[in-house]
Parts: sequence; structure tokens; C-alpha cells
Amino acid sequence: MKLLFMTLLFTMFCFTSEDIAISFNGNKIIKTNDIQEALGVKTSSFLQFWKDKNATLASKVSDQLDPSLKLFYKNEGFYDANITQIITDNKIDIFIKENQPIIISKIDVQSDIDIDSEIEMKLGERFRSTDFGILKENVKKVLAKNGYCSAQKDIKSYIDKEKRVANIVIKIKKGDICKIGKITINGNEEVSQSTISSRLRFEEGDVFDVEKIKDSYNALYALEAFDEISIDHSRNFYNEVPIDIKVHELDKKIFTRVGLGYATDLKFQAKYHWEQKNYQGDGRKISFDALYSEKHKKIEASFSNPNLVEIKGYHLDVANTVGYVEERDIHDY
Repeated sequence: MKLLFMTLLFTMFCFTSEDIAISFNGNKIIKTNDIQEALGVKTSSFLQFWKDKNATLASKVSDQLDPSLKLFYKNEGFYDANITQIITDNKIDIFIKENQPIIISKIDVQSDIDIDSEIEMKLGERFRSTDFGILKENVKKVLAKNGYCSAQKDIKSYIDKEKRVANIVIKIKKGDICKIGKITINGNEEVSQSTISSRLRFEEGDVFDVEKIKDSYNALYALEAFDEISIDHSRNFYNEVPIDIKVHELDKKIFTRVGLGYATDLKFQAKYHWEQKNYQGDGRKISFDALYSEKHKKIEASFSNPNLVEIKGYHLDVANTVGYVEERDIHDY
């Protein structure tokens, strides 16, 4: 297949009068690129070869530069970093003395569920607030994935600035496993309760699992019958979690697309697509596609019907496509 493509890439970029040049000096452990990204500093890309290489910062945020940079270094584990700046009319020069960072000296884990694989922070490494936040989030996910929605969690870090060390203490009591409680569905008008239930990856009495909640979201959206879906599992009554599902069905159901194009082997071609979602309710969908070119002609109609039949808890979806295709060789030999 012979196709002719022509691509023109041209990038224009200019520094405005509100930008001021900025430089960072003295940093050894933290890379300059990381500092620039954290502070929103702009730099020229490799395509802008005609530009000078000065990094720039919007002058309107320059007043917040000192506290922002100190907070960034603190989050990176440098609680005693010394930062000074020299400001002229058109440039800010930052001088950094990082000093010694906070080092992780102890990780005390008191847990009745295995979380070792979720602890990525290591003894002797620099203590970073971001890593500590990830640790707390990972522990939360492990507990939720295994059905412990009522677990007691106490995860803290103790910083000794004088000794420049951090002690991390993790205390967890998983408690009893939570179960899915009553499931209620509201907001549906044309889509039946049965069809919505057929997309849920959990039933009343199942072990609570947030991953199954996420899978249910995806399955419901895949019906293409709803504008909004909410699955609320925030309540907890004695380790039983009621599930409240609210949906808003599509306001716009009919969609069309028209396309025109040209290729060296197919010559002129035209495409047309029409579809109606949630056709007569229950997530049914009908569509019509047509393609015309000197070489290729195609007409196709499709129909899908989710949850057509339910047999012993299993839901059967049906989809069917019919069409006509015609091709011919238009090449000269």
C-alpha cells in the first residue's frame, strides 16, 4: 500500500517580558532538572536550537521561590539545607548548600498481615516524604484488597533533626474481614436492575474487594448507556459494607461521523458511521457503517443486546453483524 505523508513540525517559543532567568548552583545530590520541574521553571527544548539555554521562571511567582524551594528540599529529606539567592533586574541566582539529609535508621513493623512487599523504603536510604506517602497508600490498598475495611492503622515517622535520622513505625491490626452488604440501585429508567446487576463483579455476602468495585465501574461504563455512575461503599456497619449504586442514563443517544480522504492506492474515499446507544433501553446498541472508494465498498449493520438471557446466575450477551463488501483491483500493470 503506497501512502504519501508530508509532516511539517515547527515549534515556536518565546520568553515573555514576565519571565526572568534563573540558575541553580551548589546542588550535588538533587538534580537541577528535578528542581526546575518542581518549581515550574521553563527551559528551551532541543528543537529550539536558536534559543539560549537560560532557564526562566515567571516573575509573578518569584516571591514564593524561597519557601517553595525550602519545602521541596525538606520533602526530599534535607531539613537543614541552606538556600540563598541573589536577585538582579533580569536574573535570579540560587545558591544551595544541601548539608546532610535525614537517613532512615529504623523501620519497626507490628502487623498481623504480611505487608513486607509493600515497604519499598530501605534502611540507610534518604527519607523522602513522597516515599512515605506511597507506603501509607500501599498498606491501605493491601488491606482493602483483602477485605479488611475496618483495620486499625497507625503509620508514623519520627524525625530526629539533630541526629539526622528517621524512625518509621507501622502498627496494623487487620480485624475481621468485611462483607458486601445490601446492594441498592437508583437512577435507572430504561436500563433494568437485572442488566446493571449483570455487570457487577460482586454479590451480597462476598468478601469486600475494592478491585471488584473498580472492575464493576468499567463494566457498567462499557455498556455505553450512562453519562454518570457512582458506586458508594463508604459506609460500614459491623464489617458489613452496603453498596449504593447511582446512575444517570445518556441524554444524547445518537452519534454520527462522516469522513473524507484520499490515498494513492484507494483514491478518493468516504466513510459514514451512525449509531444509537441504549436503543430501546437495557444497553442495546445498533450501528450502521458505510465506506466507499474506487477499490472498496462496504456496508455493515450491527446490533448488540446485553443480558438477553439469565441462566442460573449467568448472563448471556448477544451481538450480530451483517453486511456487504465489494473489492476490485484498480492498479494498472
